[in-house]
Amino acid sequence: MNTEIWRQPFDAIEVPAFPQNTLLCVLFINIVYCRYASVTEAGTRGVDLHVRLVQAKEHEVAS
Repeated sequence: MNTEIWRQPFDAIEVPAFPQNTLLCVLFINIVYCRYASVTEAGTRGVDLHVRLVQAKEHEVAS
């Protein structure tokens, strides 16, 4: 799957977002998610980002 064609419109989304395949493996993430969760896209492929998103939100609330 060529994700570059989706990069610009996907990064324009103003909320953290990450499409997954049918096995719930992450295909790619948008720049907002990278900033929100303090991660890089390269380190997130195939990772359960739902867990990371919840952890990031809990950290934000605790701060």
